[in-house]
Amino acid sequence: MEERLKALKKFVNWLKGFAYLFNSELYGDVNTVIQFNVVIEGTALSGYFEIVNGRANFEPGEHEKPNVSITLNGEAFLELLKGKTSPQKLWLTKRVKIEGEKEYFFAFPELFSRKIFFVEWNKEKGITFDVTRVKKQAWRKPDKVLVLNGSARQRKGFTWAFLQHLIEGMKRAGAEVEVIDIYNAKLKINPCYGCFECWTRTLGECIIKDDAAEIIEKIGDSYLTVFATPLYLYSVPAKFKALLDRIFIELQPFLYPEGNYTKHPLWKNKERYMALFAISGYPEIEVFNPLREMFRGISRDADIPLIAEILRPGAWLLKTLIQYRGEYKRVANALDKAGEQLVEKGKVDNELLEIIARNYIPKDQYYTYNNLFWIVRYSSMKR
Repeated sequence: MEERLKALKKFVNWLKGFAYLFNSELYGDVNTVIQFNVVIEGTALSGYFEIVNGRANFEPGEHEKPNVSITLNGEAFLELLKGKTSPQKLWLTKRVKIEGEKEYFFAFPELFSRKIFFVEWNKEKGITFDVTRVKKQAWRKPDKVLVLNGSARQRKGFTWAFLQHLIEGMKRAGAEVEVIDIYNAKLKINPCYGCFECWTRTLGECIIKDDAAEIIEKIGDSYLTVFATPLYLYSVPAKFKALLDRIFIELQPFLYPEGNYTKHPLWKNKERYMALFAISGYPEIEVFNPLREMFRGISRDADIPLIAEILRPGAWLLKTLIQYRGEYKRVANALDKAGEQLVEKGKVDNELLEIIARNYIPKDQYYTYNNLFWIVRYSSMKR
């Protein structure tokens, strides 16, 4: 019984929200009360839509003087709300009993036909539904670049061994570079709680009080942010992913279509750009595809153009094997130039990206040396 009451309470709350779909543009002069009496899973539910002065509200219970009273079973009521049947069809098939002014029931789908609407229920809190995007101007050379280093090994691993060359190029181009090591033990970054408080109460601000809020604010203020990461199971390390999930607070809860995609409007619109830098232990460039799609999605939702994808597969052996030292230096030089271009032009030439991503080590050698390394290490640890 308790679970049924909870379900009915949710249903009533949903109908309260459904009232916001009242189409005041078409029926702004309508003043009426539409009473529904429904039996859902053996439980009687009564409630009414009251339409007055261009607004509609839903209240549970029975109205003293409804203009029309409608009685039907739960299945028929749900079909009506889903748009799978029409009031006229329910009437003709005798699945509904109507007392009073029938025209209001027959017009019910059109009465609540508003599709995309501006939010009015919390204007005093500054909520808007504005899908206007910031018009991107000609690239301007940034004075400062924000680099988020998502490597769990911070500046002792292979991510940094390659990333540092990109950073040197950006510095040589005249940009100040701020590097944040996400796995710095002093940085506290909690995962998103999924509480939706940023959508309902604090409106664009996270209730979690940790270092993520300051980092996200820096991302919001940065003209160019470089997201740098090793590939962890086709994604990013856990603490870095926790930070990315927290960027959720930039989005409003509302939805609207843009081309083939569904998007959220932003709380704040500002011209910003981002670049992806990633390394992997796999030799194939295709291994980055899931990661690239994730960052392209972030770029699309946050309206931050992804201006470069700088990818280095087979990273650790290229850095480790002495016989490929020359090839490593070639990649390092290309990364240096890529950093310079990123700042100067807001893009990286395809020729440089190809040099950075090229598979210099034949796969049979790659497998052999990789496996040899782990066999030796495994054997040395056996007791």
